[in-house]
Amino acid sequence: MKLPDPTTSASKPLRDPRLTAINFVADAINRTLNLKEIADNALDAILSVMKVDAGSVHIWQDTDKALHMFAWRGLDESFVRQVMVLRKGTEVIDAVLNGEARIIEDFTAVNRQVLPVDAARAGFYSAVLVPIRAHGFVVGLLGLGTYTLRKFDESDIDLIEVVSNQIGNALVHAQLQADLRASEEQYRALVENSDDAIYIADTSGRPRFANSAFPRIFGYALYEVARTGLLEYVHPEDVDTVRRALSGLLGGESIHNLDYRFHRKDGLWIDLQCSGSVFSREGEHVSELQFIVRDVTQARQRQQQLLRRNRQLAALTALAGVANSSLNIDEIARNTLAVALESAGMNGGAIYLADLKVQRLRLYMQNGLPEKFVEEVGVLKWGEGIPGYVAASGQAVVVGDMTVHPPAVPSMAAPHGFRAVIVVPVKAKGELLGTLALVNRQPMEFTPEVVEMITAMGNQLGIAVANARLYETQLRENEKLTALVDISSGSAQQLELEPLLQRILGRAAALLEAGAAYISHYDATEEQVEIVAASANFTRLIGMRYPSTLGLFGQIRPQRQGRIFTRQEVVEHGYSPVLRATGVRSALVVPLISRNELIGALSLTRHGLNAAEFTPANLELMEAFASRAAVAIDNAQLLKDLGRKNHLLQLLIEEAHHRIKNNLQMISGLLQLEADTAQVGSTTEFLRTAITRIQAIAQVHNLLSEEMPEKVDVHTLITTIVHTLVSSTPGTNGMPEVTVDVEHLWLGADQAVPLALIVNELVSNSLLHGQPRGGHTLRSRIQCRQQEGHVQLVVADNGGGLDDGKDWREFEGQGMNIVAQLAQVNLRGDLQIHSRDGGVRAELRFEVVLHGPGPAERMPSALATRRA
Repeated sequence: MKLPDPTTSASKPLRDPRLTAINFVADAINRTLNLKEIADNALDAILSVMKVDAGSVHIWQDTDKALHMFAWRGLDESFVRQVMVLRKGTEVIDAVLNGEARIIEDFTAVNRQVLPVDAARAGFYSAVLVPIRAHGFVVGLLGLGTYTLRKFDESDIDLIEVVSNQIGNALVHAQLQADLRASEEQYRALVENSDDAIYIADTSGRPRFANSAFPRIFGYALYEVARTGLLEYVHPEDVDTVRRALSGLLGGESIHNLDYRFHRKDGLWIDLQCSGSVFSREGEHVSELQFIVRDVTQARQRQQQLLRRNRQLAALTALAGVANSSLNIDEIARNTLAVALESAGMNGGAIYLADLKVQRLRLYMQNGLPEKFVEEVGVLKWGEGIPGYVAASGQAVVVGDMTVHPPAVPSMAAPHGFRAVIVVPVKAKGELLGTLALVNRQPMEFTPEVVEMITAMGNQLGIAVANARLYETQLRENEKLTALVDISSGSAQQLELEPLLQRILGRAAALLEAGAAYISHYDATEEQVEIVAASANFTRLIGMRYPSTLGLFGQIRPQRQGRIFTRQEVVEHGYSPVLRATGVRSALVVPLISRNELIGALSLTRHGLNAAEFTPANLELMEAFASRAAVAIDNAQLLKDLGRKNHLLQLLIEEAHHRIKNNLQMISGLLQLEADTAQVGSTTEFLRTAITRIQAIAQVHNLLSEEMPEKVDVHTLITTIVHTLVSSTPGTNGMPEVTVDVEHLWLGADQAVPLALIVNELVSNSLLHGQPRGGHTLRSRIQCRQQEGHVQLVVADNGGGLDDGKDWREFEGQGMNIVAQLAQVNLRGDLQIHSRDGGVRAELRFEVVLHGPGPAERMPSALATRRA
């Protein structure tokens, strides 16, 4: 249900107990984020301040539309069971849920229609019940009771309402993330049950759909205004404003918090606040509009009252908003200082942050202080000046006029014309984080309210600074995790050695904010260390070699554990003059170990007198980083070595192919000499046949030896074989006409060799034995194509067919036996030879082998058959 903004109720000026209770609740939020603890602490504070006997906090639950007891004090068990759940339907409960505070002065005069509990029997005499609000909504109930007669005045109610609002804001803050993750169905339910009227209207503003809050806010049911619209009920002075807003909405401008007055059906004039946007379009034209309307009548009234009397409380609320809206310490400090100065009406101020290790305060943010004064107070020791005294003692210092009442500690602000000063500690969870100091050139009277307000601001600042530091720490941890994942990732493992080393150096230096870094490689065979990579300012170290027992590496080598070195130890043990002369403040060296072998070390340095020394936490992180980096370096080195060995192997294979080709050519040459000197006849023919076969095999190795291809281009192979055969074989009727139609397809050596021999035999038979009829010229056609993973070879001529009725498998020639064996055994293909078109047509079809045995594993079977 919609209620006024709790930060805007009006009454008289605050009194001391009020700010005390508010400050206590803020401190409770500082100490814990547990809602139960916040409620318990708030009850303790309000019971103590209001001097009442008992109290309870009920939280509204939408699931069963009831108030459930969340925390209590001073109640016996029987009464707790009686008031554990409070439901709507009685005067007091309904009034509180509608945003009204109720006072019960005498429970003996209250019946069950007024309040659904028998408080008088439990011993209670008087009580006050106020709503717990958060951002304009009632989220619960705060009840306080006494066992004696007690009259609660207006100031009591104001104080209780402020505390209840603190509790409500804490509830909303804790549940904000859960609300943001609500699903679309939850959002729809929220719209339907919203205290704001949400409706969809056409372009003239006539509503078509509305949620359940629509009739409650406007006083009209949807059907009563669906035809006429709502504009006629708008206050005459606001009609033009509403019309202009509607026109702007149709033109593409949104409506944000438009205020106007509306005349309800029951005759009441109410203040409404409206936001509107385009809900749907038909093409480029707007078809429907969405409006969210809130009744702000009571909120406006109470807001004006609260602003007039609670200027200090508004300042605290503003400061809490700053702290909750940002995790940037600079922004938090700047805004806090501005709010504090404005609220206290003072001229200047400063925020100091504490370094607990060295017990010093460092000026972090200032406003309105002279430059010379800032130089003097930039760094303060514990106990130095008023801020140093506050840091050391933990107590606030307040002086209205230092010329009349000099502070116990000499003020460094007085010589610069400042007369009033207030300094409070900045704490979070009981730990000192710094101080908040405000000064003024004129004397001031610091009321208890002002002191407590500034103290509360210090507490709020402490919460914000602690949260911001926690966020920054988490960011650094995320960066560390990212670096570890990066070095362990597949991309890092695939890098070559030199880029990988530079990547490791950059990541390591960024992780620890180091000024420089370098990597050394350990050669266990020669017991030498060599600097193999370094950051920009240490490049002179690269290439330096020295015994592994010397330098910083020699200090970590025996135990193979990382170590932090001081400046003096770097000068004493550092091997390189470059390292000793660069003003190293601190050095961190960790071993690089892979497969349980020491392969080197990673070293990082920080420079300058103001640089922080490395910590054990830095060492632990870098050892984890180095363990992953060592594996990546080792893998990169293995990859580099493997590449070098692979290159040598390629050279050896290339040389082997070259020598095989030369040996085959030598054999071919010897056979050619034998054929030239032999007598004409069968011996000469056999020698020439053997020569062509050897040349076919030599051609395969020749192609394999060129640039070390893994496969042979069939087009080049067959073209070369055919050209050699045509140029060396005499035709019976003149030069034959040979057509070669071969695709560029690639085969491994295990298939290229038998294919070359088959082509050699078939083409040789065609050229030697083909006898076209009628003395025509011999025409031979060689075709080779790849279809769906298979190779199809066709050799055809017009040189006369096979003898009638004779199958090619019946031929006793050695050449046909070789062709058959190579086709069936080595290629595992299908070979068909038959007469066609006045000649012989041979067709071979076999599957391309992607991965199979090499020629050395298949050739012996074919050769064995030939020898048989």
